[in-house]
Amino acid sequence: MKKLTVLMIFLSNNLFAQVENTQILITCVRTGDTEIFTVNPVTGDAFNITKSPSSEERYPAWHPNGKQVIFTSNREDGKTYNYYIANLDGSKVKKITSLPAGSVAYWGAFTADGKWIYFNEGNTSRIFRVKPDGSQQEEVTDGRDANISPDEEISFYSKRSERLGSVDNELRW
Repeated sequence: MKKLTVLMIFLSNNLFAQVENTQILITCVRTGDTEIFTVNPVTGDAFNITKSPSSEERYPAWHPNGKQVIFTSNREDGKTYNYYIANLDGSKVKKITSLPAGSVAYWGAFTADGKWIYFNEGNTSRIFRVKPDGSQQEEVTDGRDANISPDEEISFYSKRSERLGSVDNELRW
């Protein structure tokens, strides 16, 4: 019985240590505008990654290496939401998409190998991909709410009656 108790204490301490070092990525308005924060779920400590009081940042996603995040921001002109990448400490913020004025990039996700970011453009219902350094931005297909699997299959919503014979379809490419 003692061995089991000791083992359970060891396992619970190990689990607590893992959770304590976990960070959750959130969008929050605690500063008065929309910013991207990491939050420790055990301690509640929060860190503002974006620190951009005159703009709105949304739709964050982790890089597979856990050391960078992407997010949309309208910091350039107040009306166009492009994707940006930053280190977790908020350094090295770089714009990585170039969309027309008034566009809204959202729902971004990295491929498992971190080589591509897939995202949606909300005004035109198109799905794009771009390299994390901002190069090779290209349209992939029309549709919305795309999700990328680890083997880079895309699942998304589309209204393509001429292609599949019905109004609403879930497609995989």
